[in-house]
Amino acid sequence: MDGVKYRQILEENLLFSARTLSMGRKFTFQHDNDPKHTAKLSTQ
Repeated sequence: MDGVKYRQILEENLLFSARTLSMGRKFTFQHDNDPKHTAKLSTQ
């Protein structure tokens, strides 16, 4: 997986999952320093 695919997955799933789990807008998203997580595209 590269940074482009990682960002696509987040865009398609992160907010939907947060809403489904009734997390609202107050949650902390954490990830490790894997290169795909720190790619310039992913951090924008």
